[in-house]
Amino acid sequence: MTTSGVAELRIARDERQDDAALDGVLLKQTGLLATLVTARRETAGPSFIGHAELMRLVKSQQSLLSSGLDRSRPVRSGAGIDTLMLNDAGDFFAPVRRAA
Repeated sequence: MTTSGVAELRIARDERQDDAALDGVLLKQTGLLATLVTARRETAGPSFIGHAELMRLVKSQQSLLSSGLDRSRPVRSGAGIDTLMLNDAGDFFAPVRRAA
């Protein structure tokens, strides 16, 4: 097997382990979120009790989900990405024609 073949197998294995770890963290955070909301409801206190903790936990989940999405995007070669970004900018900033 070639060196690149071995590297591809290792990367695939590591990605599966990373995905499993990410899923585990998200499940634990979801359980904690449920516990916090349940405790807040059972205490019958003001609605702002525990709000900051809930917000931090939700932001943490958003960050983890975003990182998982970023990892799943295809990687482009170093020289190609600059060219692609510059070419894509033309799609958004079409030349404006001025009246003569």
